[in-house]
Amino acid sequence: MFYQVSATAVFPSDDALALLEQTYSPEVDPDALNAKLRKAGHDPGVIVEVVNQVALRQKAKQKLGPLADSLLLTRQGLEQSSRFDVAKYHARKLSSLGSVTDLGCGLGVDSIAFAQAGSAVVAVEKDEVTAEFASSNLARFPTAEVHRSAAEDFDVSTEGVFLDPARRDLASSGRSRKLLSPDDFSPSIGFALEQLATVPGGVKLSPALPHELVSDKFEATWVSHRGDLVEFSQWSTDPGRLGKRYAVMVDGESELEFTGDEFEAEVSSLDQFVYEPDPALIRSHLIGAYAGEQGLGLLSAGIAYLTGSERQSPWLRGYKLLAEMPLDEKAISRYLSERSIGSLEIKKRGVDIDPQLMRKRLKLKGSGAATLIATKVGGARKALVCEPIR
Repeated sequence: MFYQVSATAVFPSDDALALLEQTYSPEVDPDALNAKLRKAGHDPGVIVEVVNQVALRQKAKQKLGPLADSLLLTRQGLEQSSRFDVAKYHARKLSSLGSVTDLGCGLGVDSIAFAQAGSAVVAVEKDEVTAEFASSNLARFPTAEVHRSAAEDFDVSTEGVFLDPARRDLASSGRSRKLLSPDDFSPSIGFALEQLATVPGGVKLSPALPHELVSDKFEATWVSHRGDLVEFSQWSTDPGRLGKRYAVMVDGESELEFTGDEFEAEVSSLDQFVYEPDPALIRSHLIGAYAGEQGLGLLSAGIAYLTGSERQSPWLRGYKLLAEMPLDEKAISRYLSERSIGSLEIKKRGVDIDPQLMRKRLKLKGSGAATLIATKVGGARKALVCEPIR
């Protein structure tokens, strides 16, 4: 059983730090280390501190990559922090600035990216314990310094500024809504945008932010990473991009952008191929501009599936259409059985189905594989059996 990480953030003791240094390796298993340290007779409290850090580093690997092996982490700080590939994107956006103030730096992941890119960094964190973690994580960078202060109380004197306001956990608050409001950020969105109007920089916000809260005074970007929509951000670093919106795909050390006007794509007749656009393209409301540029159309109004002839694009996940039928499980089951389809990916948009329950009821058998897209075509509920374009 995997070691459970404590929700309480406490900076590790000197004994725990020394033991962590002695015992940690990227491959270490938290449970095995826990047992080993207990058998060796180490203090139980110190063991808890050490194994907490090991478990958090293992959890952080997917988000932070090898950087996780050198950091001290908290559970809440890790949840809030940028993916490191995205932090490096932030650093590239600010690369023309020699110094950056990171207001609300958290554990310091973005500050690390800024420092690695060559900027002098002033990292500011209100929470005392989190600031101590940030100080430890940034200690190896001589051009980085950490200050404990509320963002609103700190005077920015650097060439640039970056803010990552803390977001309220809607699930834990007991509210059913999924979209964030200005009151769900600390510091407030208003304060963050005031900073951008004064100093070149950026503010990282949630992609769930309603579009009516997007400021047309700054560059607006919706960012995806490895197929996940990870953030909405606004920037004031380039006067030529102010007021424009961009869909951005971040991949390692580079990014791909698409910009255009916001409008609804035309609905087209079902063609030979169906396309699932990247989530940044969808959430930025640039899908219409992209579809028009590519000669593609929507399957149905308001549903983000496109159709057309064959395309190869990093913005699209494509499927070749094999069959179109009503969204009827008996008809679907008969078709799949006749073709010995035993492995089925089920995707849905615009229809109320449970893919897991549907897969179970279809009783799939055979060695074949396919993708089933449950959606609307011209307003009618349809099942589209497809094969992915590789």
